[in-house]
Amino acid sequence: MSKRSNCSSARTPSAPKRPRTSPPQEQQDDQPPPRPYPRLQAARFPPEIRTPPHVLKQVDIFLMTDDEAVMEAAKTGDVAWLRGLVEDVNDEIVTDALVEASGHGHAECVEVLMDEFALEEERLPYICWKRALNAIEAAATNGHLEVVKVLLCRVSPGSDTSRKAELYGTVRHALSLVAEGGHLDLVKLTVQHARSSNDDRRVYGSSALARAISAGEKVVVEYLLGVAELSWDLDNALVAAVDVEDIPLADRMYKLYVKTHEKEKLFTSLACCGKLKALKYLYQTGHRDPDLTSETFVEASERTYRGTDVLDFLLSTGLVSSEAFDKGFQRAVAFSLDDVNVIAYLLDKKRATPVSINKAFVAARTCAVVNFLLEHKDIREESIRAAFERAMRSLSEFYPRGKEEYVQIIKLLYAKDCIPAKIIGEAFVIAATKGHSELVTLLRCNDRISARMVNEAFVAATKRGTSDIMMSLYGTNISPDTILIAFSTAITHERIGNVKELAKLLSDANRVPQEFKHKAFVIAGQYGYNTVLPTFCESDDDFMPLAILKEALAVAKRDEVRNVIRKVICDQLFDPKCPWSR
Repeated sequence: MSKRSNCSSARTPSAPKRPRTSPPQEQQDDQPPPRPYPRLQAARFPPEIRTPPHVLKQVDIFLMTDDEAVMEAAKTGDVAWLRGLVEDVNDEIVTDALVEASGHGHAECVEVLMDEFALEEERLPYICWKRALNAIEAAATNGHLEVVKVLLCRVSPGSDTSRKAELYGTVRHALSLVAEGGHLDLVKLTVQHARSSNDDRRVYGSSALARAISAGEKVVVEYLLGVAELSWDLDNALVAAVDVEDIPLADRMYKLYVKTHEKEKLFTSLACCGKLKALKYLYQTGHRDPDLTSETFVEASERTYRGTDVLDFLLSTGLVSSEAFDKGFQRAVAFSLDDVNVIAYLLDKKRATPVSINKAFVAARTCAVVNFLLEHKDIREESIRAAFERAMRSLSEFYPRGKEEYVQIIKLLYAKDCIPAKIIGEAFVIAATKGHSELVTLLRCNDRISARMVNEAFVAATKRGTSDIMMSLYGTNISPDTILIAFSTAITHERIGNVKELAKLLSDANRVPQEFKHKAFVIAGQYGYNTVLPTFCESDDDFMPLAILKEALAVAKRDEVRNVIRKVICDQLFDPKCPWSR
């Protein structure tokens, strides 16, 4: 059980340890105390107090809160002081102090702080668990063997699988840190910890070997290579050996790699990761297969953010086929964002065929790339149409990734004569449906947008949660039939704001024949929109026909709706101006 069951009621962290008073003004000095004591920066002391450092140190300690004192004790390794304070602070301060003590190598303080928790309990607050893991890394970073030993023994995830995974990740990282730092004893301790747990996942794929090679820690490297039952990150170990120009060691890494992996995968993997020196090493040691080089070129072309060095090397071998170049070019275009440098580089090679250039144009995902290809290459009209349609379809997806780029592509291409009016209209409706108001405004000005398209977009816009686009499309070319269809659509999609706006439009007798308002009244009653019904009856000289009221009453399913309709009937029945009440 945790010993900190009442930690939530601990003293307020900022409360002072004891009351204190300032000296009289005449005893204060004009000069501030030395900088090592930040709590005393605003204080003024006479020379006899300001001069002796031990006096200032005691005053500084006196002014500390319990939280600050715990952190100071953990930092300085004062076990007795820490033990007397630790019960008065909350969990987070204890775990902060644990990280501080671990980083400074105070194993006894770590023991005291660990005693405050049963860290194997799953009830331990997550923030405290994370700081316990931070403590392991802090101790490993600074090479504190005894502290790491304590923490590895006592920090346990219990049966929590997610915490197990986090602990494994921490141990892997800690092993990498101590290997890079050349702390052989700590490396052995961490490896032994993994062995004793019978679970090599604690260090599986660790970068410890690679980091030890990079740091020139040859003793650590040989020890890790001797631990045959554990798996290291051999890809990066090979890269590290090549980078430090230790070719015999690189040869050893390569031989170890091919025992358990396909050597072809290593060549492609290094190219995709931009490891040019290691890639050249593999090429020089026998990886000169045209098929492998071509396949690697295609895969590496996707990583346009890595620049052109790897692609340049692969092309310099003369082993990249024309088919592979075309595929690679298409991949580069498809995966490029705003950076067109790689595309420009490949085009300068003058190996991309017109067919591949046009295919790549259709597959481009950003406006910058589309515009670049338009400016530098002869793009066919059918490819421009296909690119426009692809952007339009992508924009119509429920949650399209990069939707702003698709909007920009449509803006770039919509004015092209090769885009049919029908496709422009579809894009217009999609823009209204998806709420791209700027695109709606732009496309509406195109002379290929017909009145039918505007009416269709008006209905589509009613499906949205706001009425701004819908109302921006409303004009003389919106027919009463369209308004009624839009009203039904808004009701079906439960867009109450749009329903109310459309009810007002249908009630405008100057533009809409009243039969459409009557139909809408019945529809609203049928679907239970009782709050909308009074909108249709607001005019003083326009009365709802009794037949319509009876029809609405007959189809209404809810009592609240029926009551509203009955009230309308009663109000009109007793209104002397109502034609059917006489």
